[in-house]
Formats: sequence, C-alpha cells, structure tokens
Amino acid sequence: MDSVPFGFDELENGFDVTNVLGITKYEKPIPVSLRGRIRCPISRLAVPKTDETRVQNIPDVLERHKGKTFHVTEKLDGTSMSCYIDPETGLHVCSRNVDLAPDVEHKWNGDLYWKYAIDHNIEEILKQLGSTIAIQGELFGNGIQGNPYKLPDIYYRVFNFWDMTNHQYIDVATMWDTVDSFGLGKDFLVPYLGQITLDHSVDDLLEMATGKSVLSDTLREGLVFRPEIESTDYKIGRLSFKAISTKYLLERGE
Repeated sequence: MDSVPFGFDELENGFDVTNVLGITKYEKPIPVSLRGRIRCPISRLAVPKTDETRVQNIPDVLERHKGKTFHVTEKLDGTSMSCYIDPETGLHVCSRNVDLAPDVEHKWNGDLYWKYAIDHNIEEILKQLGSTIAIQGELFGNGIQGNPYKLPDIYYRVFNFWDMTNHQYIDVATMWDTVDSFGLGKDFLVPYLGQITLDHSVDDLLEMATGKSVLSDTLREGLVFRPEIESTDYKIGRLSFKAISTKYLLERGE
C-alpha cells in the first residue's frame, strides 16, 4: 500500500475517527415489554445518562491512573433504569434515554420499568434514602435482552447513587455503607468481584472480563472498573470504564 486513505497517516495515534468515518452507535430496537409512554425528556440535572466507555477506546487512561485501586463489579446484560423522587411530581422512572409516564395499572405494552418499581416499592426505598438520592441500575431477566441468564422473573441491581442536591456520584464505599445501614440486602447492588491495583494493559482487562456470571451458570457480559473515590479524568470525564468479554460477544453473535 503506497498511502493511507482519508489522510489517516497525518493523524496522531489515538485520534477519534468516529466522525470522520460517519460511525454511529447501533442500539437494539426496544422490545414491546420495555416500551412505555414518555412523560418528558429525561432531566440530566436529576439523573445523568448511564454510560460506560469501553476500555479499548481509552488505553491512555490506564497509564494515567496506573497504581490506583479500582473496585470491580460484574457488568450485567439488561437495560438501564434510573429512579428518583421529584418533590412536586413524585416518583420518576427512567430508561436510559427517556423519563417514562407512570403506569400504575401496567396497561401500556406491559412496561417492565414501572411494573418493577411499583412491585418492589422503589418509591419507599428512595424516601428512606432521604428523597435526594437517585438510584441507577440494570433491569434484567425474563423478557429483557433475550434473558441470557435464563431467569424466571425480572430483577434490578443498582450500580450508582446520584446525589441530586450536590450533582455528584456517591463513592462506592459510602454506597455500600448506606445499603447496609438501611438493610436493603446484598442483592440490592450489582455483584461485587473485588479490587485491583491498576497495572494492566487493555488485553489484560479484556481477558479478565471473561468468566462465569454471579447470577447463573452462564458467561458474564464483562466487568466495570471504578476507583475507590469518585474522580474525573480530563479526557473521559467520570473515571469509570468497562471491559466486555470477547467470548460472551461471540456466543451472543454480537
């Protein structure tokens, strides 16, 4: 090859070519069981959009934060759900992108978000937490993403506490202590797998991602890595990233 197309030979290593190539992120169609009427655009002041950057897209982050302690949790394969209380409008239940209208009688396409929130007294839990904390987690199980865990029902595990007053995430240890002090149980949060001192390559973390799920006798989707103390990285913002198991993706045909 005499030359590199698109002028890529002039770009620095690590340059994001997403816009140059016109790449957009593919998002699966929403199944009927997860559809609901939109209440309003989701308030980013109340709850940030849930998203984790894949570690292979940010290799320089691993070098910048080498030596730091990171907590490791299982990345669950489901759909994001955030819940919070507004002092004027009450309980809000949100998908990753929209604030869903209340569905107390479960009439609208069997909306699983509101069904779970009502059946499991999410509003009361938020009131226990002082009505100033939003919870964000993964809704998974029967009827969601093909139910890779082969579970008979729907379940929810929390991965974020968001302080709506101070507009910041709660540290992992504080979140654990809060869950323990209110007696919410070990299954309230996503499965915790331990901690590492970061001294790993991208390939190391991708290899680490493959393993058995805590939820059932199947492969896990991957891992999520977060520091002991909530912090930011000057390039990616919140210091948090995921490693998705290549073996899991191959088995799922993705």
